[in-house]
Amino acid sequence: MRAFTTILVICALTGCASDPSDSGPGPGDPQPGPGGLGEGAGAESPTPMPDAASEQWLARIEVVQGFIQAQDWDRALSAIDEAVRDAPPTGVGAHLSALRVQVKQNQLQSLYVEALIVLDSERVALGTPITGQIILVNLSKKQLVIPAQVRGNQTTIQLNLSYREFDNQGALFTERRQHPVRIGKDIVLEPGERHSEAIVLDSLQFGPHRVNYRRYELEARMYPSQILIGDEPFPGNLLFEPARCEVFPRNFEHLIERPLARLDEAVRKNSPTHVPLAAALVALTDKEKAIGKLVSFLRQDWGKDPDGPTRVACCVGLRILTGEELAAQPDLWLEWWEKRGR
Repeated sequence: MRAFTTILVICALTGCASDPSDSGPGPGDPQPGPGGLGEGAGAESPTPMPDAASEQWLARIEVVQGFIQAQDWDRALSAIDEAVRDAPPTGVGAHLSALRVQVKQNQLQSLYVEALIVLDSERVALGTPITGQIILVNLSKKQLVIPAQVRGNQTTIQLNLSYREFDNQGALFTERRQHPVRIGKDIVLEPGERHSEAIVLDSLQFGPHRVNYRRYELEARMYPSQILIGDEPFPGNLLFEPARCEVFPRNFEHLIERPLARLDEAVRKNSPTHVPLAAALVALTDKEKAIGKLVSFLRQDWGKDPDGPTRVACCVGLRILTGEELAAQPDLWLEWWEKRGR
């Protein structure tokens, strides 16, 4: 897996080379192997129950679904296997088989394997590399094996990098990149062992400006050729817990202390560059206060400059705080506030 780090660096370096794409895997992207069902653990919907199923079988399915809702995977599997041994009708049998796959997928990722992306810092200055690790941990009491290849099916990790840059003049720059990483070596983990690979992203490569707030989000999904825990195969893909890093202009540190007060100061001094930055630094507990402040700023009488840069920057700050995709137009945000019932 040593190629992992190299691919991740390329992921950042080539991000602006072509148009962003939000489409799914293309011809060169990883496809699920026999262990995967295409959309990750627990994503496959069971086959619908046939209308003609008897009350007896419906009752047994209901018992299984109760165990699934309680996340009691062992009892759910036992109930499914017991029902299958009683030779259910064809439609019911297909439904039970699909439920079994669903349970095994959930059992794998909730009990036996931890898959996550961990960054060294959730906030860096522009030019500082974004570093971290992609980590797999064997939580089971047996050996975990993910072969690099089985019967021509290659274990692959799909890396998804999303980038958003909030320009203080109202523009929103976005990129989304998908990069397949083919795993060239079997992953073998004893109980409690972890496997990790380095992440290195260049925070200078995206975006046209140097004074904007930027947000990087990294997701990953493994399409394994096979997953074995002991001698038991598990279906499905592994979905890694995502991570996010915020990138600020250099010398932003003075804004970290009392960002609510910094919002007031930025508006008072007519400094549109600092409004979005202060908004992005507001603690979660103060987010509603910051939203209220920005709306109050928009309501002020701006005289002959109703769409001036600082007022537009307040709209950008609201976009950062709320996640809403409204344009940076004051009237739209005031209307949004009214509809919100505040």
